[in-house]
Amino acid sequence: MTLRRLALAALLWAGCRGHATAPDAGTVVRRAIDLRSAFMATLPEWRNINLEGGSAVLRREVSGDFDAARVAQGFVHNGFLLEDGGTGLEGRRDRFVMVARQGSIEWRMALKADDPDRLIAAPNVMSTENMATWFPPGVGEEQQETFTLSLAYTATPARIDFVTRQLYSLTTRGSWDVLEAPGWPDAGQMEQWSFALRDRASGATLRCRRDQERVSLEYRLITFERR
Repeated sequence: MTLRRLALAALLWAGCRGHATAPDAGTVVRRAIDLRSAFMATLPEWRNINLEGGSAVLRREVSGDFDAARVAQGFVHNGFLLEDGGTGLEGRRDRFVMVARQGSIEWRMALKADDPDRLIAAPNVMSTENMATWFPPGVGEEQQETFTLSLAYTATPARIDFVTRQLYSLTTRGSWDVLEAPGWPDAGQMEQWSFALRDRASGATLRCRRDQERVSLEYRLITFERR
C-alpha cells in the first residue's frame, strides 16, 4: 500500500475512533491520541508542499497551591535544564520545553519540516499519555488538559486547493461536523478562507485557514475534563 493510501486510511481511522464513552454527570473524562494520528488527521497529504513546521502542546489547567521548589526538583529529575521562566519555571530537554506557573503547566515540542516522514516510519510514537508523564508533582490538582497540534505550510495555489479540499471532503464524509464552512466557489479559487470542523466521536476540533499561499492548521483535543 502506498504512503498516500496509508495516510488517507489513517485519517479516516483517527477521525472515527472513540477516545471515551459518554460519561455520567460529574465524572472525569480522559481521552488520548498519539502524534502520528493527530498529524494524519490534520495533514494527510504533505507531498509537494513546503512544511514550515509547527508545534505540539499539552496544556494542563490546575487549581490549588503551586509548589515551585517541588516542581523544579521534578524538572531536574526528568532531565530538564532549568531556565528563567519569568513568573514561573521553564525547563528544556532536547526539543522538549516545559513551562509551569500558578494555574497551569505545558509540555511543548517544536515540529520540523522532516518530521512527517519520521512519524510515519517510526515503530512507536509519543502519545498524550506519554507527554503527561513529564508533568512533575507540585503543580496543583488537574482540572482540564488539552492537546493542540499546530502546523503551517506554503504551496502553489493549485496544490493548496487540492490538499485542503481533499482534507475537507474526507473528514466531513466521516464523523466530523462542519462548524464553519469555507465558502468555496463552484469554480475558481479564493485566496483567503477558513473552515472549522468537530469530530462527533472525540469532540476534537480541526481548523484550517488559508491566507494567500500559506495555510495554517490546528487540531485540538481535550484529553482530560471534569463533567
